[in-house]
Amino acid sequence: MRFKVVLTDGRMPHYDYEREILAGVDAELVFSGIPFGKRDDEALKRAVADADALLVSQAQITREIIDSMDHCKIIVRYGIGTDTLDIPAATKKGILVANVVDHCVSEVADTALTLILCLARKTVLSARQVRQGMWGVDALKPIHRISSTVLGILGCGRIGRDIARKASAVGFKVIGCDPYLPEEAARQAGIHLVSWEELLSTADIVTLHMPLSEETAGMIDRSVLGRMKPGAAIVNVSRGALICEPDLIEALQSGHIGGAGLDVTFREPIEPDNPLLAMDNVIVTAHTAWYSNESNDELQKKAAQTVADALTGKPVKTRLN
Repeated sequence: MRFKVVLTDGRMPHYDYEREILAGVDAELVFSGIPFGKRDDEALKRAVADADALLVSQAQITREIIDSMDHCKIIVRYGIGTDTLDIPAATKKGILVANVVDHCVSEVADTALTLILCLARKTVLSARQVRQGMWGVDALKPIHRISSTVLGILGCGRIGRDIARKASAVGFKVIGCDPYLPEEAARQAGIHLVSWEELLSTADIVTLHMPLSEETAGMIDRSVLGRMKPGAAIVNVSRGALICEPDLIEALQSGHIGGAGLDVTFREPIEPDNPLLAMDNVIVTAHTAWYSNESNDELQKKAAQTVADALTGKPVKTRLN
């Protein structure tokens, strides 16, 4: 075939969509042979050396790996986040980088809202208490009415705005902080824009929707948590490294933070002895917010089509460089 497309790390149940789309532009899909979740940079260098394009799930595509490729035209990430890709190195090499920017917006927003509601209504805690032989509401107090609860959204992109619309419909008072969001877009999503400090001191539940970067890594630390409203809860369905996990554990243990809903953690899978797993007011799920059958099918098709477009000289709408 004319083109070689390397799948760096696979976790999909099948790759029929990719093979069909790529065959239409005379491209062959080749698996690197590296199991999902295992890092082997030397093996990956050998696998991608003559690739025309890469399809990447979670593999770390470093400067060294990029420099090992002779004629790669594009790197496409399965998903939204690109913190595993060295975009400046790819740019220097003349390689396009793209993602699937509208992937799983509804799924992640729905998961965040689920965690928000479970924390607000203490649903998971109540279920645990029932299993322990407890019954009633006394051990769950205080629980406040949703319509008197302030939800603060840090990062009001596609997912943040979708959460705002859904949370407003449920009855939450929604505030947000995002220096890049125009007032009109915020208004249409039902978000009242406030400053960082006002959001921290006002919100009963804070939900995080920022990308992971050098600027945002560890930004939710002891100082930030300490400025949050006493008893407030925090939700993270973005990237675990946004939160300084030891500081969060400390704030939960002290009672200053009243609860947490985490679909992502600093290390994944989370260690079995992580103190978060022993806390009744913490919900931890296995980085599943992105998934639905429909979103997964859409992800595979869109990622493959982006590669096909690049290989045939068509515009790449989701290019990042």
